[in-house]
Amino acid sequence: MRRFLLLSVLICVACAGSGAETTTLPTVTSTAPTTTEAPTTTEAVTTTTEPLPTSPINGLPVEDVEALERRVIAVKIDNHPNARPQSGLDLAEAVIEVPVEGLTRFIALFHSTDAEFLGPVRSGRPSDGRLLNPLNATMAISGGQDWVIAGLRAEVEGIIGELRPAMFRIDGRRAPHDLYTSTEALREIADERDYSNQPPTAWYVFDDMPRSAERASQVVMNFGNSFLVTWEYNPVARNYARLYGGSPSQGLDPDGESYEITADSLVVIIARRYTEQAPAGQTSVPAMDTVGTGTAYVFSQGGVLEGTWARESSEDHLILSDLNGDDMAVPSGYLWISIVPEQNGISFE
Repeated sequence: MRRFLLLSVLICVACAGSGAETTTLPTVTSTAPTTTEAPTTTEAVTTTTEPLPTSPINGLPVEDVEALERRVIAVKIDNHPNARPQSGLDLAEAVIEVPVEGLTRFIALFHSTDAEFLGPVRSGRPSDGRLLNPLNATMAISGGQDWVIAGLRAEVEGIIGELRPAMFRIDGRRAPHDLYTSTEALREIADERDYSNQPPTAWYVFDDMPRSAERASQVVMNFGNSFLVTWEYNPVARNYARLYGGSPSQGLDPDGESYEITADSLVVIIARRYTEQAPAGQTSVPAMDTVGTGTAYVFSQGGVLEGTWARESSEDHLILSDLNGDDMAVPSGYLWISIVPEQNGISFE
């Protein structure tokens, strides 16, 4: 929130009123010779405004410099029909959408921003930690199988589960779709537990969309099991609106007002979907293989770039390259990253 301080200085000259005593100052005659002053020359003063530092998550300018010197808080967000509309996604710097059983879930990323009313919070999956590893993130989840949580702990800086008052249940929804949180409260817990507060390095190379980019005003992402997400470009607002089932995706603010879920730039990572095998007696879950290489797309400003993603381990950032092997930049702005199974893919026009 921006705060502006307006300082007004009022200089008042009071004149004596009727009946007030007056004092006459003596007249002083100067015998000094009269001099003529040289004309005053006023020179223009040039001021230079230093550019604001930018977010390593989405490339946008950040006014609060101190907020860049802290950890990323990553929160797993439910996307079940009973969990919609979600709250707080609009305050994140970026959102990652990952397929789970029959639908998707979101990972909301907060570095220089915070949300007081965020949710619903759900459990983690093996893919989450491997995506978050290079961001030095602390992750908030609502439980999970022991073997999954153990895998997450090996990848992220810290895990915060359902701990009050940082997480709380709200009225009007049934469990497990009623668990919400505050990122500020999560940061306090992370501090108490001495989790690393190391800020992330730049996630992507941020730059404008080249004029040579192919035009694409609509993209359809197939996450499998007939779960299709459409993003449509609005040339007036210069962003993309998310649609599911032909209807706009909605968010809900703390006052109960709904808003449309949009993004300035979209990154699509095409990866192999597989089943991560659980130890005996526990349940295997779907996962996405994001180590290695694959096809990648960047959508922004009504255009699309096609290229590849690559990384050698989960500790590395995903490097995006264009078809010539050069860096494939991501335009700065509210960012949505979709991990789409290569078995299903995307289409755009």
